[in-house]
Amino acid sequence: MSNALQVQMSSNGRRSLGGEALVYHCNFYNYWLQKTILLVDGLDMGGVIHDAAVASAYACLKGLDAGHYSSAVKLFAKLGFGLMDLSQIDADGGTVTTSVSHYGQCLSAAAGAEFARPQSRFDAGFAAGASAWGHGRMSCGFEGTVQACMSLGASEGKISLRGRKPNSEFFRSYRLDQNNDGPVPPKTWGGLDQAAVDEAVARLQLVGNEEGLIPRFGVMLTQHFAHFYNRLSFEFLRRMGDSGMRIAGEHLLLDAGYRCAFHTFGGVFLSPEWESLMSPVVASKSDAAHAMASIASTLGWGRWRLMEVNERRAVMRVYDDYESLGYRSMYGQATRPVSFLAAGGLGGLMNLLYLGDILSGPELDSAYFEKVFEHPEAFTVHQTQSIAMGHGFSEIVAER
Repeated sequence: MSNALQVQMSSNGRRSLGGEALVYHCNFYNYWLQKTILLVDGLDMGGVIHDAAVASAYACLKGLDAGHYSSAVKLFAKLGFGLMDLSQIDADGGTVTTSVSHYGQCLSAAAGAEFARPQSRFDAGFAAGASAWGHGRMSCGFEGTVQACMSLGASEGKISLRGRKPNSEFFRSYRLDQNNDGPVPPKTWGGLDQAAVDEAVARLQLVGNEEGLIPRFGVMLTQHFAHFYNRLSFEFLRRMGDSGMRIAGEHLLLDAGYRCAFHTFGGVFLSPEWESLMSPVVASKSDAAHAMASIASTLGWGRWRLMEVNERRAVMRVYDDYESLGYRSMYGQATRPVSFLAAGGLGGLMNLLYLGDILSGPELDSAYFEKVFEHPEAFTVHQTQSIAMGHGFSEIVAER
């Protein structure tokens, strides 16, 4: 890959490319989040998926100032989205194909069933954003429509692009600010500090392979745009609130966070990488919780600090919380906490360790999920502080 596509790491551990914040998430979270926001008819969340992808791809490519379509194709592959062909696009539009697609192919493992609708709305938005950038249009200059999707059995993905009129209300991307409201406690435990975890994860080379995919920890990862996730989650929440269903929306987003923790954290715990890198310095379940919090910090989710952890209760503070900072950038100060991925992550982590005995090596199947997360003594979570509400950090408590 070109040096122009080198991911930057800031002093606070944030990943970025072309000025766009990046976060790692897997095919299971991508599936559950997309399924969640499309559950309620009438919200036009399919359009939000497309336009959030447009805004993210366009802003990233513009920030890179790479100057050629080949950079967009390389970007798509490097971040784990697959292989895209933009060669048939001109100033009026055209046809884009994907021979490999994370959204078109990898979400089926999470669904466990056949799809009724195409899953590659992100691909269509990415193609539209890349084409608008490549032809010097405004970010909303093209619209992509999925014509064929591998999630429905097609041999390749096919997207048609056409021009559309400028829209002053079109979603824009934003730059996540650093939260500077206080010092971040140092993270050390068991002789292994955050820098050592960062270095260990960096050695894993979590970038797209020759197929443009990132198979790690038993899942398919993407190094995705934080803006994209935040726009999906919070526009869904806003529209649910307009319908009087905000609390239901919050519960749905929290459940998506549980699914993420189950598959991503569970996959890490059961991986050869955990066995070689972490097992030698993990002597207890609380050690394992601290280790996973350190790993989460390297994924771009914010700096996680476990202030308390035992078999009944955990208290976590998140500094530079990408969800809260994203909400604040898009909608201003929140009146309620909004760190649903982090909350689901903490609750899932505690359930895996203290109810599911994940370190014993169980199979991550639906029966195990039900056993752990539907257990009568499962951990519940609540958010006590939030950067989005003006606090210096986001705090989450899990207890049973």
